Amino acid sequence: MPGAGVRQGSKRQDIPDILVEVSELQAIVAELHLRKRVLVFLDMASRLRRGELDGIKWRDFDFAALDINVQRAVVNQIVGRCKTEASQKRIPLDP
Repeated sequence: MPGAGVRQGSKRQDIPDILVEVSELQAIVAELHLRKRVLVFLDMASRLRRGELDGIKWRDFDFAALDINVQRAVVNQIVGRCKTEASQKRIPLDP
């Protein structure tokens, strides 16, 4: 039951496809709308979880201090806390 708050572990059913060529990533990114494109690049740089990316708001970005303050996550369209205490952190931005 999704969203029940109980984590169930399991083994992968399929081996994930790994992008090897830059052209593969470029082809995927070219098909994305701007919002999803920004999220993909933010994820590549920060390694945030999907829910944490969905929870990011513009006010979480501090361009003067060059960081992002991760404060919330969105799971099953419900805004809540990050999965772990360690996930709720500041992530540095490159100037």
